[in-house]
Formats: sequence, C-alpha cells, structure tokens
Amino acid sequence: MTIFLTGASGLLGNALATAFTKSGWTVHAVHNKRKPTQPGLHLHKIDLTDSKELRHLLNCSKPDSIVNAAALSVPAKCQEDPLLSKALNVALPNEPHKPIWRTQTGVRNPGRRDL
Repeated sequence: MTIFLTGASGLLGNALATAFTKSGWTVHAVHNKRKPTQPGLHLHKIDLTDSKELRHLLNCSKPDSIVNAAALSVPAKCQEDPLLSKALNVALPNEPHKPIWRTQTGVRNPGRRDL
C-alpha cells in the first residue's frame, strides 16, 4: 500500500510515518521546512499551497490513500498569515486531492464556494 502523508515532520505526521513504515507500507512523506528523519520514507519537500506541484506529486506517487497531518498550528503564525492558515487548516483537509492556491484576495479551491 502506498500512502501520501502531508505534515510528515510534525508531531502527528512523525508518529504516522513511523507506524506506516513499520507496517511495510510505502510512504511518500511531504514536508516543508523540517525534514523527517525516519528511515524508509520517500521524502518530498513541497509547498502544499502550490497546486501544480501538489498535483504533479500526487500523479507521480499514485497513492492508495492520502493522509493529511499538515497544519499551521501556532496561533501567532495563523494571525500573521491568515491566507496560509486557511489554506492548510481549512481548504486542504476538506479536499486534499483538489488543487488549492493562494491569491491576493484569499484562498481558492475549485468546486468550493465557501472559501
């Protein structure tokens, strides 16, 4: 089984990556700034708000499942960058397989009118 795991360097993502690899699954671990250190991961450093890059990686990895553990979890960072917060904490968890991008006016996700 192939897993596409976002937020692999965070607390939850790290635990999930370890559990998945111990179970013998192929894990495509997505990270941004901190690189996960577990052995056996296929590491991918990408910006999850870059819809082109995200779509390309999903097409290449062909996962059986997508597990989203990515989040902007520091309240001060959420206040500093509300668009990024909304993209990672609202739009991406709702529909991780659809492209998400940030614009000057807000977060856009095709098919979602409430964002």
